[in-house]
Amino acid sequence: MGKLFRFDVYDKEFSEIRITAFNEDCDRFFNLIQIDQCYRICYGHVKHSNHRYSTLSNAYEIHTTNSTIIEPLKVSPFGPRKIIYNFIPFSSLLNNNSSNTVIDCIGIIDSINPVRKVYSSYVGHQVSLRNISIFDYSQTNIQIAIWQKMADDFCGESGQIIALKNVKICSFNGLSLSCTSMTTITIDPDIPEAIQLRNWYHTNNSTLIQNVKLFYIEQIKETSNFKKTFDCLATIVSTSFKHHPAYRMCPNGEQCKRKLSTTGEGELFCGYCGWLESSSLIHYKWGLRSQFQINDMTGSIWIIVFGDQTEKLIGKTAEEISQMTLQTWLNLFYSTIWMQQYVFTIEKSIYQSKNCYNIIAINRIDTKMLIQQIRKLE
Repeated sequence: MGKLFRFDVYDKEFSEIRITAFNEDCDRFFNLIQIDQCYRICYGHVKHSNHRYSTLSNAYEIHTTNSTIIEPLKVSPFGPRKIIYNFIPFSSLLNNNSSNTVIDCIGIIDSINPVRKVYSSYVGHQVSLRNISIFDYSQTNIQIAIWQKMADDFCGESGQIIALKNVKICSFNGLSLSCTSMTTITIDPDIPEAIQLRNWYHTNNSTLIQNVKLFYIEQIKETSNFKKTFDCLATIVSTSFKHHPAYRMCPNGEQCKRKLSTTGEGELFCGYCGWLESSSLIHYKWGLRSQFQINDMTGSIWIIVFGDQTEKLIGKTAEEISQMTLQTWLNLFYSTIWMQQYVFTIEKSIYQSKNCYNIIAINRIDTKMLIQQIRKLE
């Protein structure tokens, strides 16, 4: 199987061009290339660019050859790195059937899903995946898949501006975007487009919140769309009487967070990533996995609420909840959130051939907005 390595560079006039290396040239240049490093590049082969796989405006790209020289310069003659975008509005994506085309986009973060592990047939093992939802002036929500280290390191928050360069259009099971190894993610970039979008969002924020579409539980149960998130107004009516929500969590950062098991000698270990208590200087952490039953006028479902959302809902930390007995936890549940109504952002998935409903966000809703949403559902 051949090798391919691409990177984009710009000159002192901020004109960009893509450099592509193949096979042995990948081995020569891959470890040499660093972001924000300045290079002298000689003896490349200039070819026409395929804009399906690049958002650069340049009609040409450079392919390396056996004679190509790439040398790092100790002092850069340029100023700070400047990312040049060619943003595509979401409204135009709805009519775009060019699957696998690479684009630039900018939007406001609406929701952020936790990192999960999925099997990748491309690399032959499990990788990290985080899905986020963003929107722009058109109020069109687009799901974006962020992979591997970018998924683990993602630090954006709802309401922030996000700019993405070189994301791929995916049309399987609905329109979405997917990050690639060439993708650059910038949170709250200092560019005119971000300032304009932020001003628009702050001016129209209350209207946007009122325009959130609510779904009935029965609608969520019947849908076959497992990539989309659903906002649902429902009441918490029960919780699990058998399982304590706190568990000893693998401390291996965002890479794991699985529940720890115990060896025959009583030592804690992680069956997923191999973390072992006796060979690590890092102490385990407490995680939370709560199960609640919610209902509305159409039906009920059992939902799974993880760490930070449980803490937000209950008003206690994972460490504090871990010190409670099961009965104390149940007493806290009944005294705080039982029969309380919230807007749940739900992600539907399949686990062991059964439907699962994971909670991405939980929010209270004001009475005026509630009345408006109920009228929309009627």
